[in-house]
Amino acid sequence: MPISKYRFAPFSIFLIAFAVFSFSFPYNFLYESDDRAYIFENPYLRNISLENVWNIFSNLHAFFTYIPLTNISYSLDFSIWGLYAPGYRLTQVLLHGANSILIFVILNRLITVKNAAFLTAVLFAIHPLNVETVVWISERKNILASFFSLLSFFYYIQFAQDKRVFEKKLYFYSFLFFICGLLSKSIAVVLPAVMIWADICLFQRGWRIKEKIPYFLFAIAIVFLTLVFEGEKAGALVSYAGGSFWINFLYTFRVYGDYVSSIFFPVRLSPYYYYIYPDLESVKTFVCYIAVPGVIYWSIRNVKKRPLIAFGVGWFVLWLSPVSNLIPLNTLRQDRYLYLPAIALLAFLSSIICSSQLLQQRRSFLYGVVFMVSCCFIGITLQYMKVFKEIRPFWLHIAKTYPNWAESQFEAGLVERKAKNIESSLQFYKKAFTKKPFLTKALNNYGATLMDRGQFLKAKVYVMRARELNPKDPDPYYNLAVIESKTGNDEKKIKELFELHVLTKEKNNLKDYNLGPNILNSNNN
Repeated sequence: MPISKYRFAPFSIFLIAFAVFSFSFPYNFLYESDDRAYIFENPYLRNISLENVWNIFSNLHAFFTYIPLTNISYSLDFSIWGLYAPGYRLTQVLLHGANSILIFVILNRLITVKNAAFLTAVLFAIHPLNVETVVWISERKNILASFFSLLSFFYYIQFAQDKRVFEKKLYFYSFLFFICGLLSKSIAVVLPAVMIWADICLFQRGWRIKEKIPYFLFAIAIVFLTLVFEGEKAGALVSYAGGSFWINFLYTFRVYGDYVSSIFFPVRLSPYYYYIYPDLESVKTFVCYIAVPGVIYWSIRNVKKRPLIAFGVGWFVLWLSPVSNLIPLNTLRQDRYLYLPAIALLAFLSSIICSSQLLQQRRSFLYGVVFMVSCCFIGITLQYMKVFKEIRPFWLHIAKTYPNWAESQFEAGLVERKAKNIESSLQFYKKAFTKKPFLTKALNNYGATLMDRGQFLKAKVYVMRARELNPKDPDPYYNLAVIESKTGNDEKKIKELFELHVLTKEKNNLKDYNLGPNILNSNNN
């Protein structure tokens, strides 16, 4: 349908997205997260200059990633705002609003159901699943790569549909923005496959592999860099979940099922997700094993009969494929992985609502349904945004969502101890090593927290256990030295323990999880 009929739609979509996510502006950086690496420890975060731009393009970045355009966007923010977090979030929200408009413009060319494109864009603009991508400043790479990928796909649609003489110009624009997407985040490598699937399902152009060769060459180069540097050096690649490729398949189907349900019913969202070993005893898990491959098979068989649905299924699966653990990653599921894939299911939902004969006959009821769904999404989004306000609600939310995940209980103990909520901190640490007895960092920090309360003899039991379980951890030696200085006053033993702390820390290059008081130094002053 002509976009001129909806001349005010793009502005309305942008305004809705901006209004909802502007509530995140007062939030600070999540310093004790990836924000530290991407912002505070980023050597390229400085005022824009030719030298700095050259350094950005000629070096790897945080976690050994190659995301030069993302770093340039950070530097532009720094030139304007310094380290004023609301300025960075303003950029995130502006990009999200632009992405919402692009979704409307693209779907307006593809979907024939009246108003479905507009409703899809609105639901995308306010959806709770997008909170992580929009509000977490570290996810700039995801939102920026999505912006360029959508722009590239928009021009490719015009190229595929337009037979006039300037179609080569459209191809050039599409390819240029594809490169920009790759330089923002490697997730854009999927786009050439999406284009081929669009040719098959929507444009009846066949495979057209030759015209995608430049796309694939750049995509392969980025995939190689990602696997070599980000995977090997940053530890992004791990062993397969469950210990084998086939068990990993089971994880993938279950995760896909959870993704679908979270799009329609966005509850129990979390910055991190915890999965236990999958089994066929769970009804939900069993349904996922059957439904996910079944839907994929059905869409391939019905490309000609149901091209839009087939394309939507392909869009969802293809954009998720790099993070589907076919190549094992250190995370099974993240909300940010759904930023682009969710568009397909939201378009499906919108098409059902807008094409229902019953709803069309009762317009007031239709508007009521849309209003209620939108209000529910906005309410959940506003509430979930508070999780990203600072690091304490961030980890407390995860610990509450997954009480059986020992690591989340440990992290909650850290933030509670930093907030001087000692009793709460002790409870979280105890939950951590109760769920996972060999989690020595929880045992050690439980003892260190008891030291905060002056319970040195009681603390010694837990610190000694942590040292016995993991002699390579330097922190128990430090805490034992502190305990000896307060209870035994054996100067030789204190010195020996402190030297062991320094030696093991240097030898093993371990992360220092201890947040205990520097009692040893203060005792010597």
